[in-house]
Amino acid sequence: MFMELLYIWIENYKGISQIGVNLSNKYRFNYKKDTNTLTFKETPNYTADFFADNISNLTGLIGKNGTGKTTILRYIIDYLSDGTAEEDLNKDSFFIYSKESIIYYYKYGGNLEIEGKIERIDSQIDLRSYKTSYYLIFISNHFDPTPLYSIDPTKNEYGYSKNLSTNYLLTNDVKTLSNDDKKEYTYNEHVYSFAATELFRIVKLFNWARNDSNETGEFIMDKVPQFMNIRLNMGSSNYTHYEHLNKVLKFYFNKTDLKKKTHIGFLINILCVGLLHIDFHKFLNFIPITNVIDKIYDFIGTYKNQRNPIESLFEQFKIIYNNFTTALEQLEILKDFLIFFDKSLDNDVIIKYVDQALSIKLVDAVHIELFPMLQKYFDLKKIGDYLQLYFSHEYFGESTISSGEYTLLSFFGRLQELKWDEDKKPILILIDEAELALHPQWQKQFIYYLTKFIQIKFKHRKVQIILTSHSPFIISDLPPHCLIFLDKTSENKTVIEDSLINHKETFGANIHELFTESFFLNDGLMGTFAKKKINELISDIENVHNIISEKTYNEKYRKRINIIGERFLRKKIDELIAPKLENNAIDELIEDRKKDIELLERLRKENDKN
Repeated sequence: MFMELLYIWIENYKGISQIGVNLSNKYRFNYKKDTNTLTFKETPNYTADFFADNISNLTGLIGKNGTGKTTILRYIIDYLSDGTAEEDLNKDSFFIYSKESIIYYYKYGGNLEIEGKIERIDSQIDLRSYKTSYYLIFISNHFDPTPLYSIDPTKNEYGYSKNLSTNYLLTNDVKTLSNDDKKEYTYNEHVYSFAATELFRIVKLFNWARNDSNETGEFIMDKVPQFMNIRLNMGSSNYTHYEHLNKVLKFYFNKTDLKKKTHIGFLINILCVGLLHIDFHKFLNFIPITNVIDKIYDFIGTYKNQRNPIESLFEQFKIIYNNFTTALEQLEILKDFLIFFDKSLDNDVIIKYVDQALSIKLVDAVHIELFPMLQKYFDLKKIGDYLQLYFSHEYFGESTISSGEYTLLSFFGRLQELKWDEDKKPILILIDEAELALHPQWQKQFIYYLTKFIQIKFKHRKVQIILTSHSPFIISDLPPHCLIFLDKTSENKTVIEDSLINHKETFGANIHELFTESFFLNDGLMGTFAKKKINELISDIENVHNIISEKTYNEKYRKRINIIGERFLRKKIDELIAPKLENNAIDELIEDRKKDIELLERLRKENDKN
């Protein structure tokens, strides 16, 4: 089934009023409010399958901060994914879509006067059929600190929509992992679950990129750090008991075959830290730690080195905490962790370790089934308190991935993890400023690798993409008929500027020329701070009425002039100050000019040779 959202008229929504947004690359719609008339025509230079054979549309909503880009995405989510009932939306708003090459419109309050062939949706049943005939995805990497449980549609998930925004995942990853959406979770539980799940999404992306030979996979592999690290959190309010536990556990393991293993220190530490960080410490009120240690010592006295020492030790823990179901569940998972690491750390070629941390190459992690084991990371409550998982570019690297690397990997990781039914419904993807935190070089590449990724990941579905941006690097990859420019009037009203009517040439345009467009920078390319400092320098010079000595020139003016990067401006300021300098200072300017002349003479000689 082939479906596209082509146009929306927003009568009044969250500060935006009476604007029409063209979302079709093929058609341009125009609505006149005063006559209730809608006209449309085909877009000049439209090329089918321009971005990929399964990408029907890619539209950029471009505008400065505060012009309403994200609000338009909110409206689409609200209106088209059951976020708001139709009767709660303004009756003069409407939208237009196409289905199997037939164009339809829906207006809750009345009809439109249409010049051209467009069918009207007459019933809520037909509208419901449209809303359930595709999947809607919203993805955003930035965090909005306004209340997470607000009615903002970008922070919720409705109907057939899938919310991949940081705000939504930060709230809901913990519910997904625990399969309990009714429980109240702590702030730390939200953060740890989100952080761990993000890591897993990136790991899954890594596996996909590693196994699928394609350009996007290679691009992603180049950004994924080589190492994943697991570090024990050795700071705890419960560490008054650490030395006691560590001592008795060392005494125990020294009586077992494990004492021969070089990684015994790590095993003892992970056991101590685990016991002290999970809910285990809550039970110390009922069973004092001294009693626990005494019981372990009693067990050591009768221990015979015949069975797995880890299994044997945890059987004693189960006896001690037999009446506490929660503790028993957590101890079971901790035991599995310990056994897994014991087996894995025997292979010191794959894993490097110290007493408080281990580091593993991601390409090797698959061989020891680390990822299935780490799935238990989610099963043990509060495990994030004592195990820190992070990426690095070297063994035990202290620096994790950069914010730009994280932004890119997180974005593709969230999309890659999506799973679908076999119905092959089309997909509408809403992307909110995905280029944030990306270096300009990656911004230049973003559209290319996004379309390649979509072409592979959703190869059996038609995909429409609507993205917001204020980056000229993004705009230079989009033809003018794929762009909608938003701006604010002097009355603070959002307006839309049609790139076709205003002849904005964007596709393949020079980035510098796009920057100089008044749409981006209305007061030149110079930074505001630099402009202020240079204006102060010029004002200081203009207010001098006496001859400036060489000493005063060097101390007060020369350095301020020399740091100006714009050569022409720097020379103009030299000319401004020169008439006010004593001869020695003028001689210094002459020497500077001689160097410039010598450079020009060398260039002329080189040109003569050529």
